[in-house]
Amino acid sequence: MDSSSGAGRWIADEGRLVANDRLRIEAEIDAGGGSAGLMPAMWAMWRVEKVAAGGHSVALTSGGGVVTWGRNSSAGGGGGGSPPVHASGQLGRFDDHGSPGVVTALAGIEVVDVAAGRYHSAAVSADGVLYTWGLNDFGQLGRRGIAGDDGVAAPMPGSPEEATLLSQRCSGGHAAPAPACCGGVGCRDGWPRAVPVARGVVFVAVTAGRYHTTAVAADGSVYTMGLNVCGWTGEQSAFSVAAGAAARVMAAEAEVIGVDAGYHHVLALTSDGSVLSCATGFDGYANALDGSGEIGVPQWDGGGGPVAARQALLGRSEHHLKLRPVEAAVSFAAVAAGREHSLALSDDGELWAWGTRPEAMGTTAPAMKPQRAQAVLDMEGDTKSTAAGLRLAAIDAGEYHTVALTAGAPNAFDHGLIVGIAAGYQTSVAVVYGVPQAAAAAAAGATRGSGTYPHAGPVVSKVDEAMRAVDPHLFEVLEASGWAYDERRRNPCVEVEGKARCFPFFQILGVSKCGTTNLFHQMMGHPGLRAASNKGPHWWDERRPGDDMMGLGPVEAYWDLFESTAEASAKNELIIGGEASSNTFTFTGVAVRGNHNTDVLLPAFLHAVLPEQRHIVVFREPVSRFISAYYYYNHESPTEAKLVAHAHDVCELWDKCMVGSNAAACSRQLYMRGAQQLVKGMYGLYIDDWLASYPATRFLWLRLEDYKAMPQATLGRIYAFLGADAPTAEVWAKVLEAPTRNKRRPNAPTTTVATLDPEVRAKLQAVYRPINALLADKLGPHFDYNVGYD
Repeated sequence: MDSSSGAGRWIADEGRLVANDRLRIEAEIDAGGGSAGLMPAMWAMWRVEKVAAGGHSVALTSGGGVVTWGRNSSAGGGGGGSPPVHASGQLGRFDDHGSPGVVTALAGIEVVDVAAGRYHSAAVSADGVLYTWGLNDFGQLGRRGIAGDDGVAAPMPGSPEEATLLSQRCSGGHAAPAPACCGGVGCRDGWPRAVPVARGVVFVAVTAGRYHTTAVAADGSVYTMGLNVCGWTGEQSAFSVAAGAAARVMAAEAEVIGVDAGYHHVLALTSDGSVLSCATGFDGYANALDGSGEIGVPQWDGGGGPVAARQALLGRSEHHLKLRPVEAAVSFAAVAAGREHSLALSDDGELWAWGTRPEAMGTTAPAMKPQRAQAVLDMEGDTKSTAAGLRLAAIDAGEYHTVALTAGAPNAFDHGLIVGIAAGYQTSVAVVYGVPQAAAAAAAGATRGSGTYPHAGPVVSKVDEAMRAVDPHLFEVLEASGWAYDERRRNPCVEVEGKARCFPFFQILGVSKCGTTNLFHQMMGHPGLRAASNKGPHWWDERRPGDDMMGLGPVEAYWDLFESTAEASAKNELIIGGEASSNTFTFTGVAVRGNHNTDVLLPAFLHAVLPEQRHIVVFREPVSRFISAYYYYNHESPTEAKLVAHAHDVCELWDKCMVGSNAAACSRQLYMRGAQQLVKGMYGLYIDDWLASYPATRFLWLRLEDYKAMPQATLGRIYAFLGADAPTAEVWAKVLEAPTRNKRRPNAPTTTVATLDPEVRAKLQAVYRPINALLADKLGPHFDYNVGYD
């Protein structure tokens, strides 16, 4: 019912998953009618990778952030007919409005999957931690919540109250020291917190139903919490074996790779293409499903009574309380669970369905076991026969409706190209590439569409006297262009004397000696990207406006580097260009356009000209980077003794500067005084300057260590971040076979951090330790380079 991962429900045609520039939400207000009543698109400034819909919506952005919108209460009733809670907290934000907003409690945590239940939410981080928030009346958070009156506030993270709240796991019922609760009327917690599990459990996917949460661990195990759908040994209790706790209900040998939660049942997809199912014996109200509950008894006309109706939902005739295989001799690639219907997508794109809602299944009658759907409605309300070879690329099931994307042809309508879907309780959400007609034409193979690409032009309000003085000619040219970029191209370009002149759509800002040169050249194997003719011109940071070095004085010389971008984007508007000046990230506060005597910061200057530019920043363990940089830039006669002497000298400079000063000031003072390579590794000092000008969604933070270990996964993240087409197998082969650039110089010693003189290693680690902690605090524990230090 919400977004699943691993199960493949976020499937797109090869090369068709175009990352959008903005989030566009389409709310289906006529789900039961013959046509889709779509509200006007609502815009927000996030690039979305995945969306989940329940009674509200949760989106995963390109940088691993989380955005929520919709209902923040349990209006409609809690479990057992209990009164609604005004602030059940499923949005995970302290504000109470339903418009899209960032879940700041997860800032700095890279999230890889999200889920939306009826009144609660869940997320999985890159390091395998499961976070939950919202209503907890059935223990669906898998941890303690807050009991008491509606006005009781959740304790802030790190507070003594939080320590009390989370000091014990929920088990054996609702008992917990007030105001904590493990379930019951009004139990909730609107602040995202980690679910306590056994050491070593690493989650990779999560889904959420009405009153339950189900997650998949890296070893293939399945865990459930809340209104138990899979773990009971009896049929009387409405709670998990350990109430409010994450209970493992299927061992690793099942090889589950994805799950989807319906209203009160779960579908799981295994690595061999099988589908498993299980359901609760309780609907969250006063009735058990084997009595007169709402599991579709009035709709069931296949005979056999309520029990048969429940078996129809599961696609099998066995006991419903355990995950067991659905009875179908078909290999499936995706699953979706509604309230009274279940769906599966076969490997060849056919829709199979079972349950008691034929109108949502594409069938003429209820079905006890999976059968092929016979017909579906398109966006215009026209019937499409699946027998005519209709194939689907993605599916999702809402409470009483189904949403699907077709394969093989552009999924386009008035708002643009649909690239992702989610079905909630009475809503549908589509992630749309926001370019009417043009994106659809490009997806169909056209080289030039008729759409427009609305750019945010230069920020005129920021171009004050001080900023204009940095490069007067640049701003004169921008003013003459009308302070606007050509809307016929995705890449920011201006027209000068009838000729397109282009800036880069993205930059690798740094950091030098962190693999940026190799990364830049490797990623350029993608056909939708164009490289500057000079990989790293340093035009924004080091080059003065009148400097003819490398021919990079005025802006016209900079534009010359992007001639290939201008030419290619005239034929295909989706082409984007980029460059990789690897000192730019650390040059903030040092100079702008070679001017060391200005109060204008480099990020502010760049933002004034290119407010929508994407930035990629690569880090590396700083001592390792220092060693590599010394040997690279001192290459005539490098020796380890010279490295050790230099390290002692720069560490001494740093220690002297820090007497009566601070790290930010010292990093800028020493940048041009012989300690440049030392301070370039102080990554945490530069982030705030950049985030003061650009939103976090404009940055992709990477680690060289990850790039070396997982090059394809890292490059895939970059292409998604830039909104480039998903590479085909042929493109991936070209990209991954690219030769390595900027390797260690042949005459350089093979010094590593481990073999470095212990005394100098300790000095360097002492210098970097507090700055590393600052970086980890801003970007999360994955970027904590203090791990492994002496």
